[in-house]
Amino acid sequence: MSLHEDLVVALTGYEGSYGKVLQAVICHEQAQWTQVDWDALAELNIHVDELNEAYRSAITWTDASGLASGSVN
Repeated sequence: MSLHEDLVVALTGYEGSYGKVLQAVICHEQAQWTQVDWDALAELNIHVDELNEAYRSAITWTDASGLASGSVN
């Protein structure tokens, strides 16, 4: 599978805009709040409220899909 270079650098080294977002999401998921680069997210016009809402939406979607329990509906 071929991925766009922006995604490759994000996934392999947390570089670029996507990398900054990915790193923030992983830190958020692991409750490593001090590791989130809030300044980098602000430069991308992503604010803490938006990150929190996206996280809650992902949890809701995961619960509804059955992925959290290991059984897919």
